[in-house]
Amino acid sequence: MLFFPACMQSSLHYLWEYLLQPLFAAAHVRTIVEIGAEHGECTRDLLHYCKIYGGTVHSMDTQEHPGITDLRKEFPDILDFHKGYSLNILPTLQPYDAVIIDGDHNWYTVYNELLLIQRDAQNKEFPLVVLHDVEWPYARRDLYHDPEVIPEYFRHPWKIGGMKPGQVELVESSAFQCNAKHSLYEGTMRNGVLTAVEDFLKENSHITYTNIPGFFGIGILTDQRTLARHVTLQSLLEEWNIPSSVKNHIHCIERARIDALVMQTCIRQEYEKQEYAHRALLKEHLKDATIKYAELKENNEHLSRKNEQQEQQLQEMKQRYDEQLQKLTAANAHYEQTLTRMSQTKSWRWTLWIRLLQKRIRVLLSPQPHTPSTEKESPFTPQLPEQVLPYFPQIAHPTVSIIIPVHNHWKFTFQCLQSIQQCRTHLSYEVIIVDDASTDDTAKNLECIANVTTIKQEKNQGFVAACNRGAAAARGRYLVFLNNDCIVQEGWLDALIGTFHTHPKAGLVGAKLLNADGTLQEAGGAVFTDGNATNIGRGKDPDDPAFSYLREVDYCSGACLSVRKELFMTLGGFDARYAPGYYEDTDLAFQARSVGWKVLYQPLAQVIHYEGISAGRDMQSGMKQFQEVNRKTFMRKWQKELQSPPSTRKAPRILVLDIVTPKYDQDSGSYRMVQLLTQLKTIGMHVTFMAYDYAHNPEYARHLQQLEIDVLHAPYITSLQQHLYEHGKRYDAVWLSRIPVARTHFTTVRRFAPDAKIVFDTVDLHFLRTERGAALTQSTKQHKEAQKLRTDELWLTEHADAVTVVSTSEKDVLQSACPHASFFRISNIHPFHKRHALSPERKDYLFIGDFLHEPNRDAVTHFIESIFPHVKELLPDQKFIVIGKDPPDILRKYEKDGVQLLGHVPTIDDIFHKVTLSIAPLRFGAGVKGKITMSMQYGVPVVTTSIGAEGIPGEHGKDFFVADDPKAFAEAMQTLFRDPLLWKEMSQRSQQIIMKNFSEYAARRELMRMMQHLGLQHLASLRGTPVPTSHQAQGNSPHPTHSTH
Repeated sequence: MLFFPACMQSSLHYLWEYLLQPLFAAAHVRTIVEIGAEHGECTRDLLHYCKIYGGTVHSMDTQEHPGITDLRKEFPDILDFHKGYSLNILPTLQPYDAVIIDGDHNWYTVYNELLLIQRDAQNKEFPLVVLHDVEWPYARRDLYHDPEVIPEYFRHPWKIGGMKPGQVELVESSAFQCNAKHSLYEGTMRNGVLTAVEDFLKENSHITYTNIPGFFGIGILTDQRTLARHVTLQSLLEEWNIPSSVKNHIHCIERARIDALVMQTCIRQEYEKQEYAHRALLKEHLKDATIKYAELKENNEHLSRKNEQQEQQLQEMKQRYDEQLQKLTAANAHYEQTLTRMSQTKSWRWTLWIRLLQKRIRVLLSPQPHTPSTEKESPFTPQLPEQVLPYFPQIAHPTVSIIIPVHNHWKFTFQCLQSIQQCRTHLSYEVIIVDDASTDDTAKNLECIANVTTIKQEKNQGFVAACNRGAAAARGRYLVFLNNDCIVQEGWLDALIGTFHTHPKAGLVGAKLLNADGTLQEAGGAVFTDGNATNIGRGKDPDDPAFSYLREVDYCSGACLSVRKELFMTLGGFDARYAPGYYEDTDLAFQARSVGWKVLYQPLAQVIHYEGISAGRDMQSGMKQFQEVNRKTFMRKWQKELQSPPSTRKAPRILVLDIVTPKYDQDSGSYRMVQLLTQLKTIGMHVTFMAYDYAHNPEYARHLQQLEIDVLHAPYITSLQQHLYEHGKRYDAVWLSRIPVARTHFTTVRRFAPDAKIVFDTVDLHFLRTERGAALTQSTKQHKEAQKLRTDELWLTEHADAVTVVSTSEKDVLQSACPHASFFRISNIHPFHKRHALSPERKDYLFIGDFLHEPNRDAVTHFIESIFPHVKELLPDQKFIVIGKDPPDILRKYEKDGVQLLGHVPTIDDIFHKVTLSIAPLRFGAGVKGKITMSMQYGVPVVTTSIGAEGIPGEHGKDFFVADDPKAFAEAMQTLFRDPLLWKEMSQRSQQIIMKNFSEYAARRELMRMMQHLGLQHLASLRGTPVPTSHQAQGNSPHPTHSTH
């Protein structure tokens, strides 16, 4: 982290004698406001000046440094120190003659400081204002002391990092102010101190600006009336009108000064870094030695305990042996005595010849020596625990057949089966193992596993034959071919098979293969014109967004590959010409694609694959030797298709940016964005999405990724500027949704992706919505905000290559101001829903909306205060159902009166099928209201206001009811509850309006017209697989992971 001395940062102290003091004296300054006191160097100069001329200093900062504390004691009568933020303190001060602005160097703070100064001046002359840092680095880049105090609307994306002259990107070390919070971007709208000054001057032509280069730049603002009264001040400022050649020379000196400052600090930093590293190394060595000592001590204690245990066991064993020895010795003595007595009897001696004859016969009849029995083990033999075999339930009609070809390697087969059994799934499945003539214990062990179908191959025939034989015996609708050296992860099967349901044209679906160390092995495969294939993303981070979205690929490895059984059998299974293995999975993918099916990579199906276990790695022997042989076979079969393989067919690429990752189930704007992304994908574009704040929202990002959308997010990307610098040429178009996104990123896109067409998606006219809100609340501040929004939206409309609007009325508003802009109506998008008839079960009425959106909060508050009393009188038995997070507190007071607050509801189908009507009592807003079109989508009639009905083609009383008067609103609701024939007619007409104006087809038609306007229609007609990009295929293996068993 670089540290710059305060004297080099707060350099106004060095300009006091030859600039500030003469300036203040010439303007007869007496009362001075200092914004940004820091350590008090400049404050002391101001106090000495005021002590001589008779004046007062108002100094402010967020912290009181010790230097200021000393000055307050030294100058108690003429120094007033104010602790806090300038925008809170300035309105409390009395009139003043001069202001030094050297505080928080960002557009929002400086611009509003100037506005407050202007407001306080009122009809008097604007005071003399001196600004610091109007040149590099803060002329065009914001610095945030505390980002949270800057409203989100005006705060640029930021991070902690330093700057270097001539370099746009922030860096982490060896640069200026590495420990500060800087805007990620430079040169965008409302960014930097000088930009704030320029924006202020546009509205105040009577104020003159003088720029003095050096020491990060000094700017002086003076009222022309002040200059007319003070000739000395005018002459002084004229002296500072430096010729451009001198200014250039000063800029060179300034750059050299900064470079020297950075160099000096870098040297100090490097020294401190090395010293820190040395200390860290010593600390690490000490830590290692301490750990090693602790380990040795623990091992010693463990061995001591073990030795004691063994000693005790030995003593116990010795004692048992001694006891047994005593018993055996006593028994032996007893037997010997008995034998001695027996041998001395007459009968024993007389029968000796019989015993000798029996011994001879036994020898003749038993030529093999007798082996002692081992059934009864020694009591001291250790017992090994048996393996816990996986158990699979018996399924009569499985949905999925998991086919595992095996040849030896029982350990891996066991692990594979165990992982399948341990993963939860709602699918019914059977496991089929094709034992391809294993020579180890595989066959014997498989007999012990219940409900697994085992097919025994008498001769080793290879992967192709084994899979085909397993498929012939399968009973499921879907086949999953799985190598025995795979360990499946939670959710793998649901993800694979679920893809066939969400993507009806999916024929083959492959998994994300991982190496044992957690790195990526394959995210689908690509095939090139020479027939060579590669694993996309090999060795990369598996969580990288590039490998985390569902997409079409050339092929997927047979190590884990799912396929519709009917398709597999129709294609004849794996082609036998590739036996024993390699390229059969690639060939199957090409066959499926040739008859109209898609080959998809599913990142949610994650499988660890111990590559090379089943096939080996030697290219000259074993299974691997067939890789090159089968490549040539593959080339001969698909020669025509390989002239233009799917990987080389380029789809137009569009980058879409919105405020956040759309939460499709929480607000209509997000719902529209998801539908829009889907339709862009449907017309043949490769779609990449990025949120304004780069934040990763796993749940909603995953939803987009499963729609085949590439979602970029932190920590893999933290700067649009950096991303476009590296990949800007990749994009054919960039879609900027909403004005906060567009005004921040427009110039960045133009600069770093100059060939990309820019689409400005208004969503709704923000200035129109804000103007209406200001008129309703009589807010001057809101009115000014609306004016700024109007300026920005019109500028973006004028400069974008295409502009989308949600209604013809908003198009008319923009077109009157920007007649040369190209407009396209892309409104809310709704899929068709079957209408449910009016039944006795239908009751109640509904409001749905996002209550972070101010028009929605105002609407329900207005309804409950002004309309609800009339509704309760006319419809006392009907409940008011409210859907949406964080509704206004006033609604909770009426819960006992029939107001039902459901909060956020993930799925709303059932609710729309049960309510009688939907209301939208909006008093301000803009655009087409999603709550209304969504209700019409379900065939639920709507009662709304003239603001709510705006942009929706329809007629009052036939397609919906429009009422701005509270009593008339309630009466319209009563009419729909009491007239079932009108309800039915309005329900039917509502869905007809949606089909004609807000359907998926309507959106696709307008998007295709836009593509034609942008010159992308020739690309959008293609439906091929996107090219594996550098961030996807970089580091790919030259040797593909085809089916290895």
